[in-house]
Amino acid sequence: MGIDSNKANAIAFMTEFSSGNRTAAWKRATEDVTWTMNQHSIPGGQRITFNRKDYDAMVDSSGDLFPQGIAMNFTDAAADGDRVFLEANGQGPLADGRIYANHYVFTFRFRGELISEIAEYLDTAYAQKLLAFTIEAPKGP
Repeated sequence: MGIDSNKANAIAFMTEFSSGNRTAAWKRATEDVTWTMNQHSIPGGQRITFNRKDYDAMVDSSGDLFPQGIAMNFTDAAADGDRVFLEANGQGPLADGRIYANHYVFTFRFRGELISEIAEYLDTAYAQKLLAFTIEAPKGP
């Protein structure tokens, strides 16, 4: 795949995933894909890495915080080799009616035509304040 195809695939992945269509999104990723993100409840902002199963479990444990999903508005996209960088504003109504709006940067690494690594950067203090949901590191084997 070329750079333009990788950018389109990364945008499609995030659009599907954030709207709740995880099944379609995961078809764009390798079986051993990893998703790394900030862990806002650990002092120092260490990052944690999930495999696909653990990331799905974390999303499932958040309940119905976003009954309509989060709409992603992509404000910038860049690619180089097997890497894609997306900047986005995510917004969606919470179950209690408040509006969640956060700024994101995602990085993707591709292995062939599929996404093999995702890294997510967001304002975790804002997310914790509005969502009151703690992201926990996956349990070891």
